[in-house]
Amino acid sequence: MPVLSTLSAARGCLAVLALCAAAAPLSARAQNLLVNGSFEQGNWVDHGSGWARLASGSTALTGWTITGDPVAWSSPFNNERIVAADGQRALDMTGFGNENHQGGVAQTFATVAGASYQLSLMLGGVAAYGTPVQLRADVAGLQQVFSLLPGSGNTWAARSLDFTATAASTTLTLSGVYSVSGYYIGLDQVSVTAAVPEPRTTALLLAGLAMLGGLARRRDQKMSGSDTGAPKLVSR
Repeated sequence: MPVLSTLSAARGCLAVLALCAAAAPLSARAQNLLVNGSFEQGNWVDHGSGWARLASGSTALTGWTITGDPVAWSSPFNNERIVAADGQRALDMTGFGNENHQGGVAQTFATVAGASYQLSLMLGGVAAYGTPVQLRADVAGLQQVFSLLPGSGNTWAARSLDFTATAASTTLTLSGVYSVSGYYIGLDQVSVTAAVPEPRTTALLLAGLAMLGGLARRRDQKMSGSDTGAPKLVSR
């Protein structure tokens, strides 16, 4: 095969590799930039029926500050038999004792301006308490309302939001929005991760670049050899 044709084919392969990299999912093992994303740590005090009541401004929940109305923080032995999505504890954004509030939690974390991130969380609901349930996320100037129509029993569903940081630090606020009965809006397993390509994608791109570079060198060497052996015109 001619060298130029081989080089063209290599460029085509590299273009395909670049498209694969653009479509590649984020690494599932990326580090969570939030502290205590599953609400397992903090000064938990039973205010009755296996729930702790966290008032606005409270920092009893490690890494988080309560915003707006009070929030309820569950134990594994709560009277409503709510099972956490991750670990043993979760939040109810409607507050303690079905206060029908729209409580919130906030946390500030380090970011890089212009870099891409993904917020992920588990939204919970109980069909017997009415549907749907809604939760709002405010981060980096974006606002997103997540909804859930729970199935039977205690239901958890994954929700996510991609965003771009605008500063060296970013504040995430998660707030309850709506519940038909006002009894329960569950929140658990919150994470923010940086957009990092999977290792195999990076390896493919490097391999493609190496192949392209090698073929370019072959072309240069062959062209250089042809120039050396070519006849020269001698002027009289």
